[in-house]
Amino acid sequence: MRDILSEVVGKWSLIPQKRNRNGAFPGIFKYIPHSRLFCSKSRINTSWPSSLTLTLLFLKDILHWKSLAMASPEPLQSPEGQTRLVRHFEGRSIDDHSAAWSNLWDTDNSDMWDRGKPSPALIDALEQNQDTFNPITADGRRKRALVPGCGKGYDVVMLALHGFDAYGLDVSSKGVSVAEEYAGKELQSPQPYNFGAEGTARERGNVSFIEGDFFKSKWEDGRKFDLIYDYTFLCALHPTNRREWASRMADLLLPGGLLICLEFPLFKDLSLPGPPWPLKGVYWNLLVEGGDGLVTKDRVISDSVDGSFVRNLYIKPETSYENGKGTDMLSVYAKK
Repeated sequence: MRDILSEVVGKWSLIPQKRNRNGAFPGIFKYIPHSRLFCSKSRINTSWPSSLTLTLLFLKDILHWKSLAMASPEPLQSPEGQTRLVRHFEGRSIDDHSAAWSNLWDTDNSDMWDRGKPSPALIDALEQNQDTFNPITADGRRKRALVPGCGKGYDVVMLALHGFDAYGLDVSSKGVSVAEEYAGKELQSPQPYNFGAEGTARERGNVSFIEGDFFKSKWEDGRKFDLIYDYTFLCALHPTNRREWASRMADLLLPGGLLICLEFPLFKDLSLPGPPWPLKGVYWNLLVEGGDGLVTKDRVISDSVDGSFVRNLYIKPETSYENGKGTDMLSVYAKK
């Protein structure tokens, strides 16, 4: 019995725990009922009922699987994942950032920003505002939608399933290959996560993925877009690129075109480094005020409307990714 306890306690000690209000680690002991078992900083006192043997053997298996999970790379939404990403870009010149993102793809570190599914907030916006986001123009043309920094292509495929001709742009050749592979499978048998409660069947649009630099025009091939979706793209860019980001968005959209932004991260202190860079107040400053996007916590919102956009919608989505910590906002800007 005590050998089993020693092994379980030993394994548990290797896994990070939260202290309770008394500074102790409650650990496994809260899962062992009907025993006088107390854990403090200094000692463990036990009085054993014999029925605990099987409980402890079961806990050994639980700890084995939890240890394996702890060995997995930390995703972006965890503090550890954010630290990995910040460290990866720390000290690099801004001109080297595109290569740095490609390197993360090439070294199989895309887990740091992969959400595993399309945006629930974007899906709800499309389905609950079907007049605004009608994928067909008045003259019968299918609208074009762009997702810059498209990752594995979840949102690109979802937009196509909602009727748009959807384009995903990424600076990484491997990223584009991964997205194309995902799209090939997903379009054959779309998963339910591509649709919300109000989803309706539409004739799907085409899906295209492009390798290219967002800030250069070589990849455009004369295309302009009716809709652009930004999520974890602006926050991935160095703050000094923000004004150019806003200018490019205006250039890429057709007159009256819509820019949909799932604003993230809004919970992060504006003084902290990125990526992901904190964006509270940044979209409004760039797109409506026509500012440089270098927002500080003590800034005063101006009456300026010198930007290239007007904001048509600003809502807190009913559903969004957990890593937004309940602070994500969805905004829709129309090009003037």
